[in-house]
Amino acid sequence: MNQEPTYDSQLSTADLQTDLKQRSIRGSFISVGARGVNTLVQIGSTVVLARLLTPSDFGLVAMVLVGLDLLMNFRDAGLSVATVQRAEINQAQVSTLFWINAAVGIALMLTMMIILAPTFAWFYNEPRLRTATVTIAVVFLFDGLAAQHRALLQRRMRFLALASVQVTSQVVSKAVAITMALFGLGYWALIAMPIAVSVCRAFMVWPLTGWFPGLPRKAKGIRSMISFGLNLTCTQLISFFSTQLDNILIGRFCGAFSLGLYSRAYNLVSMPTRLINWPMTSVLIPSLSILQDRPEHYRRFLRRALEKITFFAQPLAILMLVAAEELILTLLGNQWTEAVPIFRLLGIWGFLLVTQSGSFWVLISLDQTNRLVRWQGIMSSVHCLSIVLGLHWGALGVATAISISSVMLKLPELLYCYRKTPVTLRDFWYAVWRSTVASIGAGCLTFFLRQTILIGISNTQLRLSIISAIFGILYLGIFAMLPRGPEKLKDIMEKVRGLRGGKEETRISS
Repeated sequence: MNQEPTYDSQLSTADLQTDLKQRSIRGSFISVGARGVNTLVQIGSTVVLARLLTPSDFGLVAMVLVGLDLLMNFRDAGLSVATVQRAEINQAQVSTLFWINAAVGIALMLTMMIILAPTFAWFYNEPRLRTATVTIAVVFLFDGLAAQHRALLQRRMRFLALASVQVTSQVVSKAVAITMALFGLGYWALIAMPIAVSVCRAFMVWPLTGWFPGLPRKAKGIRSMISFGLNLTCTQLISFFSTQLDNILIGRFCGAFSLGLYSRAYNLVSMPTRLINWPMTSVLIPSLSILQDRPEHYRRFLRRALEKITFFAQPLAILMLVAAEELILTLLGNQWTEAVPIFRLLGIWGFLLVTQSGSFWVLISLDQTNRLVRWQGIMSSVHCLSIVLGLHWGALGVATAISISSVMLKLPELLYCYRKTPVTLRDFWYAVWRSTVASIGAGCLTFFLRQTILIGISNTQLRLSIISAIFGILYLGIFAMLPRGPEKLKDIMEKVRGLRGGKEETRISS
């Protein structure tokens, strides 16, 4: 007789509620720390690869990545987030979702090989894209096999395990890319990176979870989870067209060189969000989902989370805008000088992007993905129209259009996304106003000093270090002078000190 192991007790989150705040704080620092390590690895590899490869190599791969990013919106059909968001879930449901994810991964791999590879080669009039696109398609196979395992680690708030997977896979992928570039393999070094990440990640998450899928079967609740996933997938797909249309049009009408400049600037500008907000998603979605039936606790939890996130992310976004030239030349080298004005024009968008994630966390954790789809459609329509209008002036025009449309959409985003939720516009403003005022104030003063006193320093790296130090001192000083500023600074420092020593509370054995 039977017996298939019962994993339902491992899928429960009831035991996590007793110390949710401490788990979330510790998980936040672990996740952001892992992202920080990944960012340092990425910066280091970018410095090396930017000198071993050409802007045209980066532009060529950016064309391939458009197709990869397009299909990435479907890679788990939103079902991994559904696993995390549900208050209750069982073995039969997760097993069924696993097999759906595996089938979707195989279908996406074949779609990219058979349909997108020849299409891209024709559209960009670049024969090399066919083989490159076919090769990179293998990432979907491994991602499909690992989707539910990663979701279970996130659901159980095992952030240390997730961090080890993220850091290891990134280090391995960058080592592979640099080795290939040193051997003169050109753009193939960049093609190899996402493949190495996907393979390494899949081989790590299975033993870490200790979970094995059963046979697929009809399970109660699957239909609602698929509906949740479809709404989330639609949101991601709509977002893709607004975030990738710029790459598509610049690549098509301005060429690989312009696209290489634009894509590098775009990636650097979005670094604060990728460094801080993205890893926080893995912490806040499960935490907020646990609190979805306790509105007052939910509201306070999100407000405090936004307060901590913007304290670190907003000043980083403004510092990068102030020191744009020094940053580009230090990280990428003199051959990337033409990316500086693009970087500066995208800076406003990068600053506003920091707080956008909060709106999406709320709608996802409260299972309001139908409203999320509608808002994403509105926002993407405005962005796409602005990109088309800005294309007349090339990459600079597109960068300007994106920042202008982001300013126009910010207030409507807050009004719409926080409506019908426990969170109010006042909560949002309470959470972000100090870091916003301190960041902009420090940015203006630092930029003035850069243009007057510091402009005489010829060494770029030295000037970047001085600008960073001055900005940091000014930011903390202005923040401390604001109402309740010293109290907030003390609270943040106590949270950081509280992470030292003690038991790792986020490590839950499977």
